[in-house]
Amino acid sequence: MDALARVRETGLRSAPYYSASTAPTTTTTYSGIRGSYAFLVETMRIWTGTERYARAVFGMEQGLKALIAEVIEADGALAQDVYANRTRVAATTVYDENNLFAGKHASSGIHRVYAPRPTIFVSGVWKDEDAVKAFNLTDTLSDMIILPTAYVVSADAEKIDEVLEILDLQGIPYTKLKAGAAMTLRRYSGGYENTVIGAAEEVTFENGAYAVTMNNSDAYLIAYLFEPNSHRFTNEQDHQISFEHMGKLTDADGLYRSEEDNVYLTVEALKDAPAVLAFTLFSRTAEDDATVRLYPASLSDDEIRADLASGSLALAAEAQKGEVVSGKNGYTQSVTFTAAAGEYKLAAAKPGGHAPRVLTVTLEGDLDLGEVRLLLYGDANDDGAVNAKDALQITRYTAEKSSVFGSTEDAGWESYRLFAAAVASDGTRTVPNEQDALRIAAYAVGKVSVIAAFG
Repeated sequence: MDALARVRETGLRSAPYYSASTAPTTTTTYSGIRGSYAFLVETMRIWTGTERYARAVFGMEQGLKALIAEVIEADGALAQDVYANRTRVAATTVYDENNLFAGKHASSGIHRVYAPRPTIFVSGVWKDEDAVKAFNLTDTLSDMIILPTAYVVSADAEKIDEVLEILDLQGIPYTKLKAGAAMTLRRYSGGYENTVIGAAEEVTFENGAYAVTMNNSDAYLIAYLFEPNSHRFTNEQDHQISFEHMGKLTDADGLYRSEEDNVYLTVEALKDAPAVLAFTLFSRTAEDDATVRLYPASLSDDEIRADLASGSLALAAEAQKGEVVSGKNGYTQSVTFTAAAGEYKLAAAKPGGHAPRVLTVTLEGDLDLGEVRLLLYGDANDDGAVNAKDALQITRYTAEKSSVFGSTEDAGWESYRLFAAAVASDGTRTVPNEQDALRIAAYAVGKVSVIAAFG
């Protein structure tokens, strides 16, 4: 027994209406493209008059019940078909000349299904009660292309966010490729009017890209979206199916296809995975919890130091900090950040007069900086005290004599030590002078000093 026969048992007339279209719009075709079954139920309503509205609703109800009954009677066979089909499509990982995508379909008129198709007048009189219609099967490919193993779009595409939004809407996964990722690809050009696919070449994406691999049960829907000329009609009101036809991608954006076997493994290796930045923060004094932030590398050190307390210019990445541990020479605290690959500035400071430290870091993968030391303002020799010894070192430095400054090959550490020693500069000077030595000497003997609050 089929669904139409079940409906007729309720006293309703039922017949096949029309064969499915081949455009992936909100008809039964969309479900077919996603490897599923779909049924379209239509009932006469508006043109039969308002008095027959209840009958139309009853007809819709009985049609749905009949379909549900058919599915139940199939005892899981439909679900098994769907699972098997989707599994087969998702398992495709190699470029196969027999794995075709039909951009446009047509009917040859040779293969048909004959079914009752009577019509009835509004008066209830049959026009042709015994009519039979030949439904032409869509059995001809009028435009086809071999499916790629992946589609790749440059991250610089003008409307890439809108493309990703549609992929999210359809539940299609994609992978962000890291900056500098290189793949062997073929580029699309000519738009949806005159689509051309270039020769295979190595393409490097300086700012990264987005890849959609075809080992996915939705491979045919993916192809409809990315193939520029997929199922385009000729009039002004044609369906917006491909990203190019929607106006989301253009030739200038960079749309590519991969024909490499097992490209999903390449995509996995090139993905823009978050990197872990780790270090141990060390200071000789103060057990207070540190303020640690990541900033865009474009900001100046002075801008960052001024913002460190509020963090209004900092990136969203938050520091994961361990407990402050007291040791023989000072206090340590483990810190980690998780962030995308790129260049950043790391800023850190502790309360109690510590000079903020700013370092430039480049993440190309996980990075361990080891120890990051913090100094008290004025502690030129890094012994945890601000006293006459520091004033002496600054005096020797300004006189171009041997001093603690310049005693290491770590230019970053030395520049930070000089900044911390410039106590009278109010943060605007990065090299100490005689005035700083005087302030430190005054502080050491208990006199009024700009660093009196740093003790």
